[in-house]
Amino acid sequence: GEELGVDGGTTGDDVAAGVETGAAVEVAGDVVIGRAPQVQIGADPHIVALVAVPSPHHMVSRSHLLLTTSGWSVLAQDLGSSNGTGLARPGATPVLLGSGMPTPVFMGDLMDVGDGVTLRIDPPAWLRPQRA
Repeated sequence: GEELGVDGGTTGDDVAAGVETGAAVEVAGDVVIGRAPQVQIGADPHIVALVAVPSPHHMVSRSHLLLTTSGWSVLAQDLGSSNGTGLARPGATPVLLGSGMPTPVFMGDLMDVGDGVTLRIDPPAWLRPQRA
């Protein structure tokens, strides 16, 4: 399956989403993930990153998952998707995110949006060891 790395920042300016090509997208606000993501009603379109993911069987909704920052936390919110979003935390039983409920996510968490597309919460670039 496809895996998308999402860097969990400490402030709104610190979040980056790495698409499966390895490219990182700097985000200073909300990240909407889906097969044809759109800016959410009421959101500021200037602080939104739209990340399209492949979904050959249409298991991923058009706008499926919202990632945002709140202070030092990264929050994940299922946007009322048809098939839901699974959250797998190391050492814990996987759970389904409640629709419309912002849920704190942590380094190492995996979110499954369907069709083999998973998102992993990674530390921000400035926390990673530098390769020489």
